[in-house]
Amino acid sequence: MKKEIDLIAIMVKKEFDIVGGDFEKEVKRKNWFTKRKFTSSQKETWKKFCIALIMKHLKCGKRKAEKEFLWLDFEYGFTDEKEKSAL
Repeated sequence: MKKEIDLIAIMVKKEFDIVGGDFEKEVKRKNWFTKRKFTSSQKETWKKFCIALIMKHLKCGKRKAEKEFLWLDFEYGFTDEKEKSAL
């Protein structure tokens, strides 16, 4: 019997690992994913992790994994922190 894993939970937990915070506590709050923000480098780190995980467990190519990641990011991703530009 193959052990089923919850890929979404793993990827969301990684999101909290990168940004900081307690996954178990925070996801119980309403609209928890709007309360935290990513810098662009944190977002890129999370994206690379998720795409590699999706490719491994769903046994798909990079393009398909990137599409799946876009849905994950849309549904559960933290908002992007707007970096101040030097004018």
